[in-house]
Amino acid sequence: MSGNEEKYSAYVQYVSNLSQNWALFSGFTFTAITVLLTLLPDPSQIFAQGTLFSLTALLFVFLFLLLFENTMLTYCVIAAPSLPKVTKIVGDLLLKVVWYVIGIPIVLMYLLWNLFSLAIAAIVLNAIFIILVHVAIDKPLEKDSTKKEWIRK
Repeated sequence: MSGNEEKYSAYVQYVSNLSQNWALFSGFTFTAITVLLTLLPDPSQIFAQGTLFSLTALLFVFLFLLLFENTMLTYCVIAAPSLPKVTKIVGDLLLKVVWYVIGIPIVLMYLLWNLFSLAIAAIVLNAIFIILVHVAIDKPLEKDSTKKEWIRK
């Protein structure tokens, strides 16, 4: 942070707390999906699938909010040294791979229990998540980072 650290420190702490909350909610939601899949006597019942679908949608909402809050921390960096080019390329690549394939374990879990309709629904939700991340987070951040010199490049 720059000399205006006092102005930003409360906001950075607030956004960090939000990120931790969304990570916690994401973890609990993923755990709830796993527990329901393993403990339900027949997860192919319509009510069980409705519950699992709702939890899957909620998981993707929490993951989107987590990534959004983490991106907000990027905007809090006023003056930072440039990263080495290799570090930036590898870091960006790993980040994109992780966020774009984060829904795959859910799909695989549904396929493992022969819940093909839920697997297809999870694939659709994952595709929507990827599109939202690209449109609402990646593109604006990329556009702002090319316009403003204060964002670490």
